[in-house]
Amino acid sequence: MKPMSLGALFGMGLFLVPFFLVGAFFLIQGLGKVFQGNGPEGWPMAGFAIVFLSMASGFLSLIVYGYRKSRKTAGLADEFQDAPWMVRSEWAGGVIKAGRGRGVALMWVMAIFWNGVSSPILFVFQREWENGNKAILIGLLFPLIGIGLLVAAVRATMQWRRFGNSELRLKTLPGRIGGVFHAQLAVPGMASSIRQFNLRLTCVRRTTSGSGKNRSTREELLWEDERVAPRQVLSFESTGTCVPVYFRVPADQPESMTGNPAIVWRLEATALLPGVDFEEKFEVPVFNTEPDSVAESAPDPLEGHQDTLDVGVAPNLRGVQIVETLDGVRIHFKPARNPGTTFSLFLITAVWTGIFVVLLKTDAPLMFPFIWAVFDVFLILGLITSLFHGIRIDAADHNLTIKHRLIVPTVTRHYASGEIAEIKAVPGMKSGNTQFYRIAVIPKSGGKSSAGSRIKNKRDAVWIAERLAIAVGL
Repeated sequence: MKPMSLGALFGMGLFLVPFFLVGAFFLIQGLGKVFQGNGPEGWPMAGFAIVFLSMASGFLSLIVYGYRKSRKTAGLADEFQDAPWMVRSEWAGGVIKAGRGRGVALMWVMAIFWNGVSSPILFVFQREWENGNKAILIGLLFPLIGIGLLVAAVRATMQWRRFGNSELRLKTLPGRIGGVFHAQLAVPGMASSIRQFNLRLTCVRRTTSGSGKNRSTREELLWEDERVAPRQVLSFESTGTCVPVYFRVPADQPESMTGNPAIVWRLEATALLPGVDFEEKFEVPVFNTEPDSVAESAPDPLEGHQDTLDVGVAPNLRGVQIVETLDGVRIHFKPARNPGTTFSLFLITAVWTGIFVVLLKTDAPLMFPFIWAVFDVFLILGLITSLFHGIRIDAADHNLTIKHRLIVPTVTRHYASGEIAEIKAVPGMKSGNTQFYRIAVIPKSGGKSSAGSRIKNKRDAVWIAERLAIAVGL
């Protein structure tokens, strides 16, 4: 593992010099105006400068920290060539802390920085508007994004205050290719209303390409498995809730690996709760090692709790209503069931539409508002769909009816059991590291119909698909 060089450290530090100079300039100008008696204009300028200098100092600290950490990691990699999981301190210690507090702090820093940089537009907006500068409307979109960042920071803070910093205690160090991954998730705070935890172990290939503004990172899902930890296997202590984690790892998957591309094994744990949901992710060590007879002889604490379909326990999905009827099942995917996605799409659409309006009011070439309008139409349609599109599925008496509703019923499809070849859960859209699933109804005549989408957990999607298949007699 190659450590960061002094030249790279100097180069990144040199990149920050203009930011320090700009911050110092505005600070001097702002304080000068204050001393001259022009406080209403001087204080906002000085405040902006302080935020700007604080952010530049923070980035410089991160660069220095990264340099020191890379040098230390390189030394440990040479020392533990036969046990690479010992290079990372949290792996070597057998306890992986979620670090939610650090994540919350970073989100607040980003929100404060963005609002600090964009808020000065509010002080000059009226003057510029009265002077005929219609393009100043574009500037109002940046405080709107700042509001979105503040909302995200508040939500993350609520999660942190409710659950604290969770930690994953490794019982197999490391998890073994062809063996098992066994751990215990400790969640601070009592969560007596938890019905079950959804656990997901994934193996992804992470590839980074390009550099600078063109730098991008792509993740390819190689393998995944999902399990549930129902309330029966949870233990509630004075310090919080303990969740058993147990997965069998296939022998044909690659081990954890740094570099480019990198192989990342990730554990995700979620739980639906009143108010703020629980959601946490951990990068875990999984390597091709010799079997550990002691660690792998431990019984599977989740065995016997995975076949929820046989015992009639429907998944608990926000915005999805599942009702057992006398001769089948009725499933209703309600509109706006993914508020986070809908809100993000609203912000993007608002920014895009705002820029389109400004282009219409300026002397921009006709080609630019035309192109902007084409994309804006798709964004608006997507927002309307996210807000108002619902699906109702009735599966009973060997018949399946799917009704799509967009404010009013729009499309209805009806199938008899003899017309259906298969009902299954298939991968749908992907948002960041999250793979969503949808229910596909495949007729014998060909084609495919959607019977629900944007299901976050594969296990829940499989449950719905199997339940519909049983109801129609497949």
